[in-house]
Amino acid sequence: ADCPACYGTLACKPNYDVYKNGVVTYPDKEYGNVRIVATHQKNLKCGSIIKFNLSTISKEPVYAIVLDRGVVGTNLDLLVDNVDKAYNIGKRYITYDILRFGWSRSNS
Repeated sequence: ADCPACYGTLACKPNYDVYKNGVVTYPDKEYGNVRIVATHQKNLKCGSIIKFNLSTISKEPVYAIVLDRGVVGTNLDLLVDNVDKAYNIGKRYITYDILRFGWSRSNS
């Protein structure tokens, strides 16, 4: 959230300021506390839930919600606590499952 091109607000939830509040997760009504990712607007709708494996942050599958944009192509951009963690994770090729495509009525 504090990278040079970042503003701390999210394209899909502009009132949820991740920089000001120091958060990297979002309390989804259906999936609980999930990580936040950015995608290109043509790939996944806001509110989509994905599940992927990334052993550098968790031994368990990671659940994330699309709450931001500004990513090119088919990339996902995982919000992390700080720059050191971002470098630690780095760029990786992953596969993921889409569990929900866009907001459900109870979450929008």
